[in-house]
Amino acid sequence: NDTDPYQLDFTFNPILQATGQYGLNVNFPFDGRLAFAKTNVIPPEGLRPENQVSYEIGTELDLFNYKLGLDVSLFTSQTSDQILALPIPQTTGFGFLRTNVGQVDNSGVEVTLDVNLLSNNKFSWTSGVNFTRTVTNVRTLAEGVDRVLLASAFNSVQVVAVQDGGIELLGIPILRDSISGLPLINPEDGTLLAGEAQTFGSVLPDFNLGFNNNFRIGDFGISFTVDWRSGGLINSATVESLQTGGLVQETVANREGTMIINGLIEEADGTTRPNDVPLASTQAFWTALNDNSVAEPFIYDASFVKLREVTVNYSLPSSLINKTFFRGVSIGLEARNVALLWSRVPHIDPETNLFGSGADGFGVERANVPATRSIGVNVKAQF
Repeated sequence: NDTDPYQLDFTFNPILQATGQYGLNVNFPFDGRLAFAKTNVIPPEGLRPENQVSYEIGTELDLFNYKLGLDVSLFTSQTSDQILALPIPQTTGFGFLRTNVGQVDNSGVEVTLDVNLLSNNKFSWTSGVNFTRTVTNVRTLAEGVDRVLLASAFNSVQVVAVQDGGIELLGIPILRDSISGLPLINPEDGTLLAGEAQTFGSVLPDFNLGFNNNFRIGDFGISFTVDWRSGGLINSATVESLQTGGLVQETVANREGTMIINGLIEEADGTTRPNDVPLASTQAFWTALNDNSVAEPFIYDASFVKLREVTVNYSLPSSLINKTFFRGVSIGLEARNVALLWSRVPHIDPETNLFGSGADGFGVERANVPATRSIGVNVKAQF
């Protein structure tokens, strides 16, 4: 595998406008002069193609006169010399260095089980389960590098590839007592203290499972699919905005009373005492979480169960179409992304993400539009 074209040369590109966070309102040519901007990525030397070696073994079985079907696949792949733009100190005058990086291994299993539970002239029921588990292991990175930034968001939240680990979520935790694990509290105002940045775990799911059922009752057909994603972490800036703005149910508690966080205060001699410093208000508790320092309160297990699809079909009886040129006609109603049945993340669709598809697309959500629920009607005719 190669990379995008024109990556090997150091280039200056013409620009039409000076840009800044809030706009500089400077257009070029300016005072008769043109403007050019250098690349922010140092071009690579001796760049090698990415290389992947993969193996797969499996079996497909149909048993009991096709009443039971089983498809099992085991797979593994090793991807080496991945081409990435590594972040480097801005003091170099650049932001990234494009180079080959280490090796990432992926291995897993996929199992599909189909069962014909019941079938006769009046009624039939078939069911299927699809299970997929993939494990990602970052074997090696660049020399002297223990983690590589893949994507970055606010609150210093980053999706990183970790040496001898996986694709993980890095952020700033609540500072905690090393013995009891209780939060350490700021003695000045009773708020939580921020710790040192750490990884919280993988952003990738432990497994995905799909469960579908198909029923036929006379001329009617009904089917539905349920998806279960288990594991993986997500940081939600939307939940942060809702909670720190006092816009959701959990912020109602104790609004009129005194609030003291269950934690410890560290004394000058290194000992601790139970926190006895009240917050100025419940609002002070929530707004203190919105200073872009601590990400932990808004990191959740991204597991969910969704009713992914429902379809209902009606086939016109043969008595109605015998004298027509149709061999069969059916009318159906279908709905996709029907309902979020269960989730550990409040207020949002945990399947949304900020960065798009791919491994670095997991783990961060920020004011994302949820997936669209669609409902449609279809007519199928056979001639």
